[in-house]
Amino acid sequence: MDLSGVTGREALTLVWHGGADTTVTRHFRLTSCMVGVTCFPDPHFEYDRQRIEHTDAALDRYLDGLARRLQALPEADADRVMQAYFDAYARGRATATASAAPTVAAATLPQTSVSGIRLPADESDLRRYDNDSWRLLALPDGSLLASGAATQRFVPRTTPAAAEGAPRSGQNTVTAVDREAPAGFGLAGALKITADGQVWAQGLREDGARTLLAWRPGQRGVVVHPLGARFPDRYIDDWTLPAAGGVALRVGDELYTVTPQGRWSQRSWNGALRRDAVDTLEHALPWVPSDAIQFGDGLFWAADRDGYGIDPGGARVVASFPTATPKLLFGSRRGEWALAVAETPDGRRLRAIDLRTGLARFDLETPAVYYTSAAARSAHGRMLAVSGADSTVIVLDMTQGRLLANLRVPKEYSVSALAFSWAGDRLWIYARPVGNNDVAQLIAWDAPAGAIDPARGRDLPDQIRCDYSMACR
Repeated sequence: MDLSGVTGREALTLVWHGGADTTVTRHFRLTSCMVGVTCFPDPHFEYDRQRIEHTDAALDRYLDGLARRLQALPEADADRVMQAYFDAYARGRATATASAAPTVAAATLPQTSVSGIRLPADESDLRRYDNDSWRLLALPDGSLLASGAATQRFVPRTTPAAAEGAPRSGQNTVTAVDREAPAGFGLAGALKITADGQVWAQGLREDGARTLLAWRPGQRGVVVHPLGARFPDRYIDDWTLPAAGGVALRVGDELYTVTPQGRWSQRSWNGALRRDAVDTLEHALPWVPSDAIQFGDGLFWAADRDGYGIDPGGARVVASFPTATPKLLFGSRRGEWALAVAETPDGRRLRAIDLRTGLARFDLETPAVYYTSAAARSAHGRMLAVSGADSTVIVLDMTQGRLLANLRVPKEYSVSALAFSWAGDRLWIYARPVGNNDVAQLIAWDAPAGAIDPARGRDLPDQIRCDYSMACR
């Protein structure tokens, strides 16, 4: 576990080890007794187990030698490093510490009102305001896929920008949206896509059985992979698309993978020792962990005292980054940033973290930090869009730490989903009417020419949707 984010110094790794010695004592009893009733003949053995902390002397000697070879801090120095946190806890002032960051205020950029194409009236039933599971996904050909009670494809019709006047970055102007229904999808929730255009979805059959659905544009039907009886009937904590293909799902410490051909495998990640170390540090420095950070790189990411990525195929941590910021939720490893909602003395902020150092790049003061409903990034993490309160959508240039747009959808609307196009030149905004007093709109915002960030290789646009869930709060 990398403690550099906790201690504010260069890379510092905590190695946590321990053990237990259990003594079992067997007693022979002739009777059993029921409290308040009577005793009766019942010859049987009773077992008492006594567990104490214990490590083998040979293991201690090996770890002492390992510490010397790895140039570990002497015990006295280690005590000095951590003493400040123990002292703060004793005084009741222990808090998560993070370096101050420059603040970018959304008010520095004028608000721009945007509106879009009105969608059919049944959108309010297909993608309900209280359904947190449906998703909006950009496809390579410029269209969009929206899951929900019925999974449908939005195909924009465009007019050359020159015919409309004053092009911004060479894009065509969206004049209409056609809605199509790919065969065989049915009810679906979360959506993900691979670099070759293969779409995966989490589906639900009419009998309540969960499935994985595989589809690509132009395919006649959907390939269904039942999760099966061996898959636990529990909430799926995280899922990702490994570089080797197929899908990986995480349920607690159990990692499941399925190949495109439908072959399943299961591995266990032993996170007990790491949790033991984190729980002990928690007494000195309270913390809010990041249960799942979406980087879209094929690993399962989480963070406690540092961020760590678990390889689904090997069930091992293969990547990490330092952090002193709790509750990370989204980011780009290619762009080397992660996003968090941070509580500061000046109020709530969106905080961008530098993955190389773990330090804050900047804080953003914006209404979108309240009731954050969605976030999206372009393929290489050049642009980030976030939506939230007051019908707000802000777009940031993450390489320069500056605002590109301070958008407002119509006043009586709120934003449910965001997605950048594969061409990297357009942000799609799905806005629904508050109170269902009107029809939903699909809004297109064209990026400035200097910020266009097209997909290339495995670097694809990505997005999360929060709406009424707590994922972004």
